[in-house]
Amino acid sequence: MIRNTTAVMIAAIMAVAIGLTTVALADTEEPAVDVTVVFGATRSDAKSTDVAASVYTVDEAAIEASQATTVQELLHTIPGVRIMQQGSPGGAVTVFTRGGESNQTLVVVDGIRINNPMTGLVDLANMTVDQVRRVEYVKGPFTTLYGADAMSGVIYIFTKPGAQVDDQISVGGGNFGAMQASVALGDGQGDRGWALSGSYVDGDGSRDANSDYNGFSTAARFDAPVGGGVLTLTGRYQDYEHGIRGPLTGLSATDRQDLQTTLGSLSWQREGTSSRDTVRVGLWNEQYAFDYTDWFGAPQRAEADPTYLEAGWQHDFLADDTEINVGAEFKRFEGDYTDTSMGTYNEENESTAGYAQVQYRPGDWRLVGGVRVEDDNLFNPDTTWRVGATRLINDGEAGVWANYGTSFRAPTFNDMFFPGSGNTDLTPETSTGWELGLWDSMGAGNSLEVVYFRNDYEDLIQWAPAAGGLWQPFNVGTARTHGAEVTATHQLNSNWSNEISFSLLDTQSSAGPLLRRPRQQASCSFVYDGARSDLRLDAYYVGKRFDVVGFATEQVESYFVVDLGAEHQLSADTSAWLRVNNLFDQSYEAAAGYPSPGFALVGGITRDL
Repeated sequence: MIRNTTAVMIAAIMAVAIGLTTVALADTEEPAVDVTVVFGATRSDAKSTDVAASVYTVDEAAIEASQATTVQELLHTIPGVRIMQQGSPGGAVTVFTRGGESNQTLVVVDGIRINNPMTGLVDLANMTVDQVRRVEYVKGPFTTLYGADAMSGVIYIFTKPGAQVDDQISVGGGNFGAMQASVALGDGQGDRGWALSGSYVDGDGSRDANSDYNGFSTAARFDAPVGGGVLTLTGRYQDYEHGIRGPLTGLSATDRQDLQTTLGSLSWQREGTSSRDTVRVGLWNEQYAFDYTDWFGAPQRAEADPTYLEAGWQHDFLADDTEINVGAEFKRFEGDYTDTSMGTYNEENESTAGYAQVQYRPGDWRLVGGVRVEDDNLFNPDTTWRVGATRLINDGEAGVWANYGTSFRAPTFNDMFFPGSGNTDLTPETSTGWELGLWDSMGAGNSLEVVYFRNDYEDLIQWAPAAGGLWQPFNVGTARTHGAEVTATHQLNSNWSNEISFSLLDTQSSAGPLLRRPRQQASCSFVYDGARSDLRLDAYYVGKRFDVVGFATEQVESYFVVDLGAEHQLSADTSAWLRVNNLFDQSYEAAAGYPSPGFALVGGITRDL
């Protein structure tokens, strides 16, 4: 019955979307091109039509309309991207881009990577939208610009300067014992400003026991003109605790996790008529503690203290139709792990890199090419490169583009040094990837993008039996992922707009099915932007996929979820807001064995200060 209902819902929403789209296109009289400026695909501001890459942008208006609390809630409708949370709020959130592993997508906040060097992963469960101005999702291999781990894509998160921050306080609550509060303050003019914000959440969780979740986040940013440029200092701190109920095959009433994360960056940028310089230093650190019960019922505790330090410089040569970007980076990784049951390790690593990129725009052509050489203390130097070309059509109202690139992912500290299973003979995973895409503006407020992609992975790190019967990670895997993505956006009238997307993924692997990668995904969003009210409805479908159920690999059922965000202006300085996840109370498991929350509502009041 649930599957039949889901099919009806999908068909109904898609039919309405297609119908409204037809009306919108029929009413369009004059074509116009709405070009977004993006940064992540070239590490410099560029028109989205010029970068020869698929870039999905979640802007400030979309963030506000969604009423989302965390960044991961903004990403579910991006084609080719799978966001997966293990059950209740606070459960681990991982990202799969175009069939790649969850540790092959790099996440960057204001220029500083936040991937954990011990696991390679980024857990977006606690990354709040405090001071977040824009999120760019750049798909494809981008090691040439960002170094190791950017094999499948890059999530780039930008924060707001003080001049763009509204002084507000917000409080709310909902079912599952949910409570939340936030405050934001900021001021500024020109290149000078400051911003401070903080948020707190608390809830019982959606599981029957031990799924409670509470914590707070703070963020700050300061900008000032210094030495002919702009000096920017950003900081972020998160402190969360939650129960870990575990999968249905291994429920726990006592396992707990504490997590504190610190992120800071200091950058200076000077821009002239013919050149631009950027200097940045940054720090990311996580304090992790996990109290658990082992197979014999004995209490155990695991603690991890990963740290990442970075220093980088980039110089951009600017001309009318040419931009050349050259840069150098130094990175230091540290990992300290203690487990009362498994053992300990304390390791560190450093890498240096240099890269260069040329962006050339002759006539209707947009060409880009780059190369990077990275030297790592633990591995031989790696050279990666990427090239792309775009041909604009009909005065830039449409275009076709293609790119090709190489990439790599370095083994993590856990891969190499984890007590009892680490393998110090591991080498980096490597890949090649290419895309072919086309887009068309289709008139004012409308657009269509179609992309075909393929990625080939070699030397994948996978577990296999070693001498003596023990299992260890080895460079034994190969995989291929390829598929297609279609995205259409439509301005229905002055208030309503919508977006439809569909992605198809095919995977092949030497180790059997790639887990948690659905063959089909689809989404549809409707946005209402009124004088006093805003509304955003997101519906997304995740098809069947293989996952681990107990100790076996099985195909698990598809699911269809609708989320809703709304805000209404009650007075000049007060508004009421609402966020509903899983509007139709669907029963599903985003991760097999971890029941996802049913109908979850939180609402409240926001007041300007």
